Amino acid sequence: MKVLLAWLGQTDLDAAADEQRVGRGPIAGAVEDRPFDRLVLLNTYGQDEAARYATWLGGRNGGAPALEIIPVDLPNPVDYEAIYKAAVDAVEAVRL
Repeated sequence: MKVLLAWLGQTDLDAAADEQRVGRGPIAGAVEDRPFDRLVLLNTYGQDEAARYATWLGGRNGGAPALEIIPVDLPNPVDYEAIYKAAVDAVEAVRL
């Protein structure tokens, strides 16, 4: 099974809001360029923003693969220890 595990980023959200200006964004680009069975996105943004992104991504080129969005609450955006822990936890969960 091919899994894409990524952080949902501002460029991805911007692409969903205005693709003409921003382009397709890194996650959509990866999904369109390579076959994946499952997407797991770590998300530090609001649930509404993530849901809008998921809808946009799913509507592209016949739909995206199975998508799971994992909310992550970081103390601050440069707390590398918390970022590392969230990433490792997500990888371990996907491996099961």
